[in-house]
Amino acid sequence: MKPKIQGPVNEDYPFLGSARGDHRAVVDVGLKDGVETRMAVESGFVVYSFEPVPDHCAETRHALEKRNLTYHDVELDRHGNLLNPLPEPEPGKGICYLFCVAAGAAHGWSTFYQDPTTGYGSSFHDPVAKDHATRVDNQNSSSKKYTLEVQVVPISQFVNTDVYFFKSDTQGHEIDVLKGARELFQRHIVRLVGIEFWPKGLKSAGASPESLMDMLHSLELLCFDRGNQRDELVHHLEDFTSYMKVALDIPIGRRWGWFTDFVCLNTAKIYSHLRTS
Repeated sequence: MKPKIQGPVNEDYPFLGSARGDHRAVVDVGLKDGVETRMAVESGFVVYSFEPVPDHCAETRHALEKRNLTYHDVELDRHGNLLNPLPEPEPGKGICYLFCVAAGAAHGWSTFYQDPTTGYGSSFHDPVAKDHATRVDNQNSSSKKYTLEVQVVPISQFVNTDVYFFKSDTQGHEIDVLKGARELFQRHIVRLVGIEFWPKGLKSAGASPESLMDMLHSLELLCFDRGNQRDELVHHLEDFTSYMKVALDIPIGRRWGWFTDFVCLNTAKIYSHLRTS
């Protein structure tokens, strides 16, 4: 039986800016400007951040430096092994471990397309991002390129602790991210997950909305529609098939089509472990 989808809850993740981090772990996959990472470090969390686009890593560093927050640029060899141990956080302070690589199902290298305009459409899979990146690269004589060969690593190799919050905003790449984090979910308590739900992107990746929901269900997660598009909400409680029919019937003129974000609770563990170490 597919998990049911509840009505919309919070529009963003305000608890990252108000919770007591107490060196609990946050995993942030897909940064752009790093706002979730910055909020979590500011609150005292230990944040494992994964982002393949160098420009977006630079934006995140800038946001952290502007507020005198601590971060560590993680260095890996070509096979994905740490070159140096991760430093311990200072007492009472948060830290960001910044992995400027992509999170995925397994170690490797892959082609990634950085959107040359705002950067928000950057993706492994989106054909529009690919077209924009390759066209600009072909017209641009400078060394700046938007078609990138990026390193891919599984999150489970680097995160070996309970996780307070796990966020993935990866434009259709979510299933591979979760595959690479499955051992983390099996070994530890991941209490809350925020994940992008973009049907068009999932299909571009050779997956489907149903396969993502199957993956979330296999991890025993109960998902809520966060409702980030206020004029395009799917308000009512539905089984997944009916939910998707209502969602995809919404007329959308933009290139991405309809998308939203889910907040998912770990139903197997959250009640007995409300605080993770």
